[in-house]
Amino acid sequence: MTNISCKYVDSTSSSIQAFSGGRKKCLPHVLHLQLNRFHDGTKLNDRYEFPLQLDLERDNRKYFSADADKSVRNIYTLHSVLVQSGEVNHGHYYAFMVQV
Repeated sequence: MTNISCKYVDSTSSSIQAFSGGRKKCLPHVLHLQLNRFHDGTKLNDRYEFPLQLDLERDNRKYFSADADKSVRNIYTLHSVLVQSGEVNHGHYYAFMVQV
């Protein structure tokens, strides 16, 4: 697991600790995923479909380290998707939420 410092998460220019890559021992109750939709300053407009459920237990628990707690089920339900429409430096954001 790589420990990285993320830059500029709010208007105060503060930063947070984030983790990238590697196998995890545990995951949070609420999982936030962000897809990188830009490459070399160009926006990628490929269609992506989000599953209503994300089962991280699949594929023989390949996302977890050997010492991860096997009694905890890591299945997440989709609640919302935030979409950016526009270019790299400007655009609009739309939120789509699953009705419960």
